Amino acid sequence: ACSKCDFKQYCLSELPETNIMTPPRMHQSRIASLQSNDILDARDIPEDFPLTESQERYVNTIKTGEPHIDVNAIREALKELEYPIAFTDFESYSYSLPIVPGAKPWEQIPFQFSIHGMSWEGAVFHHDYLFTGNLEDTDVRLEFLQHLLDVLEDVDGSVVVYNANFEKTILKRLAERYPEYEERIQRVIDRIWDLELIFKNHYVDPRFLGKTKLKVVGPILKPECDYGQLEIDNGGDATREWAEMMKKQAEKSKSPEQMLEIVSIGDNLLRYCAMDTLVMVKLFMFLSVLVNKNQQQISL
Repeated sequence: ACSKCDFKQYCLSELPETNIMTPPRMHQSRIASLQSNDILDARDIPEDFPLTESQERYVNTIKTGEPHIDVNAIREALKELEYPIAFTDFESYSYSLPIVPGAKPWEQIPFQFSIHGMSWEGAVFHHDYLFTGNLEDTDVRLEFLQHLLDVLEDVDGSVVVYNANFEKTILKRLAERYPEYEERIQRVIDRIWDLELIFKNHYVDPRFLGKTKLKVVGPILKPECDYGQLEIDNGGDATREWAEMMKKQAEKSKSPEQMLEIVSIGDNLLRYCAMDTLVMVKLFMFLSVLVNKNQQQISL
């Protein structure tokens, strides 16, 4: 499949921006069928070609150039939220050769979170956590979990995430590892609300080109959400930088320059994770204003 091919970007460079691989979850057999009829641009897909509901919505938006916005559905979805809201994001480490004692190959090790809380009155506040200790002396997973529960049990409304499967998977694995925390973790899982679903189902913009990732949607709808200003601007780099920080932290003797490097990496990781939750807040406010649910102007 093209999604796993190392030459994907090379091939796509010869295709239209709105190519036939941009509709969401487009099966390879359908792509092959369109190719056999010399159709490479999704805007040229015939009206009678079999598409799923989400694929059809996307194709219609790129043909018309107009977004699909179901205001009523968005309004009903936002009504599900309970205040104070905790906009939450995790960062995790996962490699074939774990650097965390006792971890399995490719096990997701959460090492950082950011939470932007919002009260009903519109006040926004921020909590964050980053493991910066020694992996030989401290269980990073347990420390992460304890700090997370301390915050989320105070900010006890909806837990808004972007792509809920990731955070839920992390939490379920933590519950398996630390059964004494299982009930508290489950209460957090029960509060999770996925913001990405709005952009999968109810707000489809042709500028997204079939993507719904936070780093695509955020800067398009709120241009001030510019990840390019950050030293760390994606999850892969965050993982690598944290591993590098842990390596430096484990050294017995550190020069002043190395200490500064550790502090600098930590600051960059905190800024990156905080940006993710801040973007979620901004998208939430964008949608709230759109549906006239809450038009408070909040300065962020």
